Amino acid sequence: MQLPNEVAIVMLVSFTVFIGVSVIAYGFDIFRSLASLKWAETNGELINFYIEEIDGGEDSGSTYTPVVRYRYTVRGLTYISDKLGFGLCGIGIASISERSLAKVFIEPLPVYYNPSDVGTAILIRGFTLHHFICLLSLISIFGILLYMCSIYL
Repeated sequence: MQLPNEVAIVMLVSFTVFIGVSVIAYGFDIFRSLASLKWAETNGELINFYIEEIDGGEDSGSTYTPVVRYRYTVRGLTYISDKLGFGLCGIGIASISERSLAKVFIEPLPVYYNPSDVGTAILIRGFTLHHFICLLSLISIFGILLYMCSIYL
């Protein structure tokens, strides 16, 4: 089936904008993850943790997200955070989420905080395999869509 050139061009531009915005948004999280490598470290205390299951319906199945709350003290002030890391989202396999949480089950709990904004803290810093897989997925989807659109041009 041959699509008119105008339709194929609109599809290509739409897909390019969608994937471009996604890569830029996710790239911002990756940038913050890399910037967190220079953050200060303190010890924290785990308040609560669990794996949250989000039902995606019959077609897409469940997604499992590690949820954590912890407290940490900097310069005599105590803060509470629930941020595991930047750009870490739900995972379709419960065991992977459990392994993500297993990284924070050590005592004392290492907490990395932004020295410029002490209220911003994370437990997992830097570029992780999860970041790589998500970015690779976005780029792959863009490549497939680009190829599909090029067939109709």
